[in-house]
Amino acid sequence: MKPRPYIGGLAIILGICAFAACSGSSNVGQATPNLPAAVVTVSVTPKPTPKPTAAPKASLTGVVRDISTHAVLSGFTITLGAVPVATTCLTAQTASTMPCGVPVSPLITKATSASGSFDITLITQGKYLLTIGKNGTYAKLHRTITLSAGVNPLGTVYLTALDAPHQAWLADFNNRRLTVSSPASLPNLVIDEYAEEQAEAAVAGEQGADSTTVSDAAFETAYAASTGALYTATGYNFGVSSDGEANAINAVDITGFNFDQQYCTPNWLTCTPAGAPALHTDYPGFSSKRDVWVGLGFPTESTGDARYYFAVMVVANPSGTAPTEIFRQ
Repeated sequence: MKPRPYIGGLAIILGICAFAACSGSSNVGQATPNLPAAVVTVSVTPKPTPKPTAAPKASLTGVVRDISTHAVLSGFTITLGAVPVATTCLTAQTASTMPCGVPVSPLITKATSASGSFDITLITQGKYLLTIGKNGTYAKLHRTITLSAGVNPLGTVYLTALDAPHQAWLADFNNRRLTVSSPASLPNLVIDEYAEEQAEAAVAGEQGADSTTVSDAAFETAYAASTGALYTATGYNFGVSSDGEANAINAVDITGFNFDQQYCTPNWLTCTPAGAPALHTDYPGFSSKRDVWVGLGFPTESTGDARYYFAVMVVANPSGTAPTEIFRQ
């Protein structure tokens, strides 16, 4: 048998060559494909995030003096803080805190110098509650103040000295709020400067007057007109005695407090005095946990009819009201 010539390998090679020639060896008559454009990288420097603009700063300066002698008052505490709002005032009081009656945190405190002056700097401008006082020996100033950028001169602030009868009355009355009223009230009333001024004015105006015809509206109006006055003076309780100054001091809120209790037992929250005791509203009124500050007007001398007068100005916070009736005895 003659061997057959081997042509398979050659056929494959020729086939591959023919395929290559047909598929890619020539681009004649074909469109040139689009190539992607060159990518150009541009470096952009990011703008820095602007820092928040700090609120303009303010400062507060002033001098504190005795309202009667005009002597400078050193070592008095100046406190500046946010003004309590309605929701703050609704926070429950305790025996040691009165959330509606004091500045709200954050607080700034400073003491007056030997010359009675003070200078509080680096404060953010805005509205504040300012208090000035010292250990209950003077009435405490409570007032709002709006500070603008720069120096804010407050000028001279006058405070009323509280003598021993004032201090003893307040301590005794606060104790009665805790131990006598039912349910127990809170022993945290303080004497406010503006309320004190109006209570003393009330006593001076009542000297020799017919106590059944005197209205408290003028003193309420005067309180509200005080610079930066906060909350509402809702009347004053007024007592008169022909048995001497000591009895006049006790006439309303110590003996009267106990006297009224019999008409409001067991709960002053639901007490509705009737008949003769209708004017005796001290017990339910001053047992209230919503009172903020008081002012005490003590008699200084006998009147022509040998009677002594005593007044208490009541300031109520936004969460409630104090009694509006005037108690006369």
